[in-house]
Amino acid sequence: MQALLLSFARTGVPAPDWPRFDPRKPRLMELGDQVRVVEWPRYATLDLLSG
Repeated sequence: MQALLLSFARTGVPAPDWPRFDPRKPRLMELGDQVRVVEWPRYATLDLLSG
């Protein structure tokens, strides 16, 4: 996690294989025992983030 934060601070990109945010298909990175891309839970209910 520390390496990802440092890379983001230095370059603006935490890791080259992380997806760019797309509001048409909102996903996020789940950081835990596994680091993976997941669908954004309850994204449609977050009025602040909708267009």
